[in-house]
Amino acid sequence: MATGGRRFLAVAALTLWVLLATSVSETGTQSSPALPANFSVAYNGTVGSGEAVTYTFTYQEPPNTTEAVRLHVTSPDAIDSHPLLVVVRQEDGILSFQVPLRVEDYYLFNEIERTLCPAEEEAERSADVTKTVYVQLTSSAAANVTYSLTVTKVVDFDFGYNDTKDISVSPAEPQYFSFTFPGHVDTVVVRATAQDDKCSVLSLQRAKCPVYDLDSNIEFSGIFQTFTSSAAITVQKEHFPDGKFYLVVGVKPIEFECTGKAYTIQPITGEIDRQPTMKEVTIHVEETLTEADFVTAVLAALAIFGLFYLVSGLVILGTWFRESRNGKLDREMDSIEDSFPPENKSLTETGKSSYGATGEEEAHSDGRAEETAPADGSPPRKESVDISSYDTLDDIDTEKEVYRTKRVLYVADLARKEDKRLSKKFRLYNRNLITIAVFYALPVTQLVFTYQIMMNRTGDQDLCYYNFLCIHPYGVLSAFNNVWSNIGFVMLGFLLMLLVYRRDRLHKKQVESGGIHAKLALEYGLPKHFGLYYAIALALVMEGIMSACYHVCPNYSNFQFDTSFMYIIGGLGMLKLYQKRHPDVNPNAYAAYMFFAGVIFMAVIGVVYGTKAFWGVFTVVYILATLFLNMELYYMGRWSFDLKVFKRAYVMLRTDYLQCTDCRPMYTSRFVLLTIGNLVNLALALAGAVYQF
Repeated sequence: MATGGRRFLAVAALTLWVLLATSVSETGTQSSPALPANFSVAYNGTVGSGEAVTYTFTYQEPPNTTEAVRLHVTSPDAIDSHPLLVVVRQEDGILSFQVPLRVEDYYLFNEIERTLCPAEEEAERSADVTKTVYVQLTSSAAANVTYSLTVTKVVDFDFGYNDTKDISVSPAEPQYFSFTFPGHVDTVVVRATAQDDKCSVLSLQRAKCPVYDLDSNIEFSGIFQTFTSSAAITVQKEHFPDGKFYLVVGVKPIEFECTGKAYTIQPITGEIDRQPTMKEVTIHVEETLTEADFVTAVLAALAIFGLFYLVSGLVILGTWFRESRNGKLDREMDSIEDSFPPENKSLTETGKSSYGATGEEEAHSDGRAEETAPADGSPPRKESVDISSYDTLDDIDTEKEVYRTKRVLYVADLARKEDKRLSKKFRLYNRNLITIAVFYALPVTQLVFTYQIMMNRTGDQDLCYYNFLCIHPYGVLSAFNNVWSNIGFVMLGFLLMLLVYRRDRLHKKQVESGGIHAKLALEYGLPKHFGLYYAIALALVMEGIMSACYHVCPNYSNFQFDTSFMYIIGGLGMLKLYQKRHPDVNPNAYAAYMFFAGVIFMAVIGVVYGTKAFWGVFTVVYILATLFLNMELYYMGRWSFDLKVFKRAYVMLRTDYLQCTDCRPMYTSRFVLLTIGNLVNLALALAGAVYQF
């Protein structure tokens, strides 16, 4: 009997201890009995130190539907040092937060609204399920803290396909909804639009708990994108294996992540400050292009640019067919040879080029007395003076200082170098560009695909500056259509390369054939050199490749990838125009590409470090470089730039122009054109400097 009594006392003591433990928490907080509560009813009360208030919400969830619960808590007199603690318990999780909610260490929000993560759906349940939510409020404040609690059911938690929804969000009141892919849809576009410019976040996360919806954790999971007035995320079903995701919308407390500028934020002082950061957002989910539409668009681009190949092929075929049927062509060319003027034949026999013949007869230098015929028809007589000892100015054909400084220049004066030598010189443009392209493209490709992989892994779509309303993913590329849009550069570049190769081969065949064909190819018309054409074609191909690389993940750090080859195409085009009539004075490939590199470098510095000091220095350098180029063009390279150039310029101004001994420029046409160009360049330089200052 004594033993039974001791056992009874032990059980009674244990029961009493359990009761005390359930009524008093570890911190000494006394818990009141749970209060049954109803949805959509505001419960107001107070809670003080050592107290806890618990509300119980019970509801029935219909089969095959998901109903979320949304919690709204307000406590105007809770402070950061002694906040109101809110703990929400469900069957499969706990959510806790405090009022006021501190965001970014600057803002305190005394009004908070959160959506509870719904439990995972059971497969094919046929009956209602009873669910219970426990909400407990506690505080460690010495004085009582007032609160207001409202719990509601989100009946439209499931977001339908092609639905539109208007919601209100803030940093302390985010919202999210559930979306399930329909059976026939593989890709959808989630769009968010707003009327104001507050910085917000659109996030797509797996339909699992917990849901990251606050500013401090919304970027922890899924795919996310910041926006001010418009956002769009294109998502494929393969990104979410269960075919379902949560669509989360939140607001950033500061604008830095959207605009790059942080507004001045006053530190929190005595009173708690709730910032007016509510934002109205409209959400819409729609289907993107179908696979058939996608393939059609891709093939249409190929077909459009393929037409250029077709038209070019037809023109070449028609030309070949016409020439093959014209059997009289060779006989006509022979008759043209017989009609050549004697002076052109003599020039050809001496081995000198007759490009741009001036029509002036050359002085004879064979040392014999020249016979002249008088105008009256009497027999010719010999000059009485032997001119064999006189200088007959043969150096006019050999000395650059003589024939390049004439007042009137012809193409023949600027095309005296050997054809093979010039061809090798211009071939260097193409060969050097191949080297530049290889060493430029390899690190570029590695960098942009690293960006793409990082974006796919982290879900941070702010890494790339897409027009998200127009992108269409394919494979690992988030914006395949942006990359594919550059196929025209590549196809037209290769077409130009083929056409240049054909012209080059025809020219070589004409030269190798001899006779009248070789004379026409070598001695008449503009000099034919194809190296710069090859370089332009290759630059066009590389522009397409670099632009495609840039559009893999366009951002602030790689915008120069495609613009670099734009500069090269423009520069090579200008060089080719100048080379057509000035082949002997064109710069070599090394100097040209070094100049292009300097232009690209200045452009990058201007964008990254576009300060007033830079623009001042750039304006001065630009004007000086323009003057240097003018001197090269004006004197056809026959001048020297050294320390004495300023002295020579001063002497020329003092002795010639100021004294007006010869006020007219030596090369009038060049002077007029260069003056116009100088005025335009000077106006551009000054306008840019004034705009920046």
